[in-house]
Amino acid sequence: MSVFLTDPQAIESESMRLIRSQLKRNWQDEELPVIERLIHTSGDPSLEEAVALRSEAIAAGLAALGRGAPVITDVEMVRAGIAKNSLAQLGGRVECFLHDPAVAEKAKVWGLTRTMTALRLHASSLAGAIVAIGNAPTALLEVLSLAKDPSLRPALIIGMPVGFVGAAEAKELLWQNQEIPCITVRGTRGGSPLAAAAVNALIYQAAARRRRQARTLMFQGTSSNVGKSVLTAAFCRIFYQEGYMTAPFKAQNMALNSFVTAEGGEMGRAQVVQAQAAGREPDVRMNPILLKPTGEANSQVILLGKAQGTFPARDYHGEYQKTAWTAVEACLRQLREENEVLVIEGAGSPAEVNLKANDIVNMRVARALQSPVLLIADIDRGGALASVVGTLELLEPEERALVKGIILNKFRGDIRLLQPALDFLREKTGIPVLGVVPYFSEFSIPEEDSVVLEQETAQPAKQAQQPRQAHQLRQAQQAEEAEQLDIAVIRLPYISNFTDFDALRDEEDVTVRYVADPDSLGSPDLVVIPGSKNTLADLRFLHDSGLAARLRQSWQEDLPIIGICGGYQMLGRVVRDPLHLESDLEVTPGLDILPLETEILQEKHTVQSQGRILSGSLFFEQCRGQAVSGYEIHMGSSQADENQAPLFELEAGGTTYRDGLRAGTAVGTYLHGLFDNDSLRRALLTWLWQRRGRSRPPVRSLSQAAIREQAFNQLADLVRKSVDLAAVRALMGL
Repeated sequence: MSVFLTDPQAIESESMRLIRSQLKRNWQDEELPVIERLIHTSGDPSLEEAVALRSEAIAAGLAALGRGAPVITDVEMVRAGIAKNSLAQLGGRVECFLHDPAVAEKAKVWGLTRTMTALRLHASSLAGAIVAIGNAPTALLEVLSLAKDPSLRPALIIGMPVGFVGAAEAKELLWQNQEIPCITVRGTRGGSPLAAAAVNALIYQAAARRRRQARTLMFQGTSSNVGKSVLTAAFCRIFYQEGYMTAPFKAQNMALNSFVTAEGGEMGRAQVVQAQAAGREPDVRMNPILLKPTGEANSQVILLGKAQGTFPARDYHGEYQKTAWTAVEACLRQLREENEVLVIEGAGSPAEVNLKANDIVNMRVARALQSPVLLIADIDRGGALASVVGTLELLEPEERALVKGIILNKFRGDIRLLQPALDFLREKTGIPVLGVVPYFSEFSIPEEDSVVLEQETAQPAKQAQQPRQAHQLRQAQQAEEAEQLDIAVIRLPYISNFTDFDALRDEEDVTVRYVADPDSLGSPDLVVIPGSKNTLADLRFLHDSGLAARLRQSWQEDLPIIGICGGYQMLGRVVRDPLHLESDLEVTPGLDILPLETEILQEKHTVQSQGRILSGSLFFEQCRGQAVSGYEIHMGSSQADENQAPLFELEAGGTTYRDGLRAGTAVGTYLHGLFDNDSLRRALLTWLWQRRGRSRPPVRSLSQAAIREQAFNQLADLVRKSVDLAAVRALMGL
């Protein structure tokens, strides 16, 4: 008597075992699930001989699914057979456009089949998608025709139309196409069930890969500013391009550049950039602790996006830091469960012996995860070899064992001349140099903190003040001679969120320079007073340096001035601090340019805002009524005089309110990211050129989103060519 299996899972497992035992070709491990499911669906082991797939097809399909790419089908039967719930968990969806009301009419007009017409009408949906054709040869021919345009090219074509008229020929054309990865069944066999089976095999593989606990890679440095943040962003983009669900992580960051998430949490700007490189929305768990310096030895502590108060360094590095580790552990656990790859950044150096006892950002993280560590040194500044050897010597044996590779960053020159140094490091440390990343200036990644501004404005101590002022004025003169707008940003001692000006720097007809004294100001086209982490201290700096008087005089002479956040507060008549949150003084005079008064409050206001432009004056005339968006981070509340017209109507968290103020050629707003609004930025620059009596010269002006994506991809390409990625993947177990 025969014994029949009744458990569905057991039936499928036995079916796959029997199929595998009858296979005649040597398939790669990642190809086997597709072959098995095709044979299982058809019930015909001989189908194996007809299956053809490009060597890159599986990787391309998995990468697309990992990015949440859609699956486009020619007919509803293919769509019906796809595991839509599993696909949705990967962030994807299935689309069949056959029943679009416009298809039938257009098919008659164009003289095409309905499947061809549906695909042509929705051609833009093909880009980066998985296209599964299971019925119509004409649909496959249409996809191949549309894909001649690189901007419409799918990530993968699963071409399995069935029939005796045109099916075999269409599939041969697909196979002859060398530019698009494909999976097909040659000859007359095929059909919707097979096309759906191939898609499902990829979906199940992608889902299984995502269920594994995330693999980790950690970057630590021989010191601060060696390029940890940028290389972390590079690897976030590389893994994103390869289809892995990737997240960045830095347990603790000290920076004045911060960002507000969609949920209203505050986090370090560097991790925001890394999240964008990974194709993810910023999440405060990626940077659970943010320290924002407010003085020489004090910092405001942000824990999981919310301000906890201002602590002296000694207090924070004592008991508070010990308790913060619990939050770090929780975030690591959650992010590892939700992602496939976690790219982790350390802080400073792991060899800072005075800080190691309470470390929560370097080797303690690496030990907790048993993560491979790549040690980065900046070879451009000199002393890189000594810093690598010295750092490793100061690590404990179990810490040193986690350092699996060395990367020399910011290299200039002929790499052949560096080979003796690479050999020395391998012989001295026993650790391989896995990459030498060249210095780059052709594109830019947002900087983490104001150290970059110090490099731009600092002069050696022995130099006099005059050479620096002369340099600043030369910059302004060069901008005018090069037909560029000269925009001067005030270099406040506690400047924050200076990434607000990246959008201006990206414009070809703009020079942005930082000014710290009135003699360096010159005659710019625009002055911007940026945000501040200590508004009252920076306001005192403006008065003491003479910049306050100079700016007010220049405004009276019609100089455009824009104040953002803290800069907006400084433009008013007075800033009050009754609770002494920032200063011992209760009242500090402002620049008395805008008719407004500000009071520093205990509660921090952190929101993402969007709305529309109300003002029709100055450059706003060209973009009145258009959308505007950004984010707000401030502890002050500003009250304008009665009957003052606002700049914007904004909405955040269900609340609508008005923001911003103008007086003459001066405007102020709490909105960070103001210049990231493309139409507003272009209107501003056009207006500034008109003030010169000129039309704006023709320039290549990309959106900020396009510039960011282009830079991430260029960075990934550079690192791919410079680092042994195969060795890195092996270290991670990928």
